[in-house]
Amino acid sequence: MSKIALFIRHKARPGKRDDVRRVWEKHLRPNIENNRAHEAYSYCYDDGDPDTICVFQQYLGRDAAQEFLKSTWYGAYVDEVSPLLAEQPEVRTSTVMWPRARRLRDWQSNAPCTGLTRRERPGKLPEPQAGASLSATMPARTSPTPPTRTGLSVSPNSTTPISTVPAAPMPVHTA
Repeated sequence: MSKIALFIRHKARPGKRDDVRRVWEKHLRPNIENNRAHEAYSYCYDDGDPDTICVFQQYLGRDAAQEFLKSTWYGAYVDEVSPLLAEQPEVRTSTVMWPRARRLRDWQSNAPCTGLTRRERPGKLPEPQAGASLSATMPARTSPTPPTRTGLSVSPNSTTPISTVPAAPMPVHTA
């Protein structure tokens, strides 16, 4: 079974974006937090448009996504959020070819992105030999550094946390 990802763009009525989030937090967030089929979920405010919400979801498979949409609480969410939206959401479905995600506890602690828990992290890296480049002793960088809110990148070796909007999921409207 292939994992799937959804990229969703919601356009709220002017000034209603926070109201849409409150409805999402009421109906969807608790169910997403308890849904093992959601491997990743990010609820984001678009920095370029004060009325746009962007959502990323990754599921174990297509069946898991369909099961989520068939729940009674999802229908209640759609009924309550629909009047707050300016248009139908734009939904793109994709097959996940290679995922990379930090564990939730790493996000919450602002720990450097290593993919390992603190107990699993290796000790201090060995000192480079004279004349060797530092990159020879550093772990390979496997994913691009995400942009900050200002659009500037942070060094992949930086331990300074990147300022982000708290994650929160959004609905997929099928009506």
